[in-house]
Amino acid sequence: MLLKNAGVDPIVIRKPFNAENSAEDWADVQADSAVREILVRAQELARRFGEERTVASEHLLMAVLEMDDALRQTLESQGLRFADLTAAVEPPQGPPIQLEQPLDLSDAPDTMAVARILDANANRAREALRVLEDYCRFILNDAFLSRELKTLRHELAEALKVLPPDLLLLARDTPGDVGTNIATAAEMDRGNVRDVLQAGCKRVQESLRGLEEYGKISSVDFARQIEALRYRSYTLERALLLGTEARTRLEAAKLCVLVSTGLCRLSLAGTVSEAAAGGAQII
Repeated sequence: MLLKNAGVDPIVIRKPFNAENSAEDWADVQADSAVREILVRAQELARRFGEERTVASEHLLMAVLEMDDALRQTLESQGLRFADLTAAVEPPQGPPIQLEQPLDLSDAPDTMAVARILDANANRAREALRVLEDYCRFILNDAFLSRELKTLRHELAEALKVLPPDLLLLARDTPGDVGTNIATAAEMDRGNVRDVLQAGCKRVQESLRGLEEYGKISSVDFARQIEALRYRSYTLERALLLGTEARTRLEAAKLCVLVSTGLCRLSLAGTVSEAAAGGAQII
């Protein structure tokens, strides 16, 4: 129904895909890294757009078309209006919620205790994001990831503006914090840069979770903003950790094949398959 409303006839485009797959074929598909990427993207879309956060067929369809440019172009040549399809899957977005007044914790009986927790977690999250940003900027020299982390850090700062800064500073009691003298050996165990990276990612997520949970006491809107940032931090963690492995494989690759439909004597898919079978590490 979604495809038909977006301008392409499902009966026509289904014909090339009618071949039946055996159980062994499906096992090969599940093991394929591209398929795993599509499934992960479908989960992200379900969390973003689905009320129950359950992966549905429309999420899988959007993930396939987002990740497979060749397939999307083929469908667009058959009449698919991708923008209409996207609009049908994405729920309508209302205007940003504007709070009538800044978050006020003064009515809560444990105001100072909650303020201490929010202040501590806000500081941890900002510090950890800066550690990750420095990794992307000075070690990876990756402008895209550096910008993503910087954006996340600034959006966190914007979200935190709803909290009364004077109260947070007033509640801060570093000398009286019983946790400053509690440490584990693992906190000082950093054998390499990857250890620093992994610890920083977990520190960001744990701190955001603390902000989200204790922020619910005073502002559900604030907690929802932090929740959205936490989900984005999971995606960035995956890009940072798996991206490092991908760069290692990229550096080791010795054969790169450039293909285009116009230069293929056979089909594009067939040419790519033969190139991969012939030893190409990059296509």
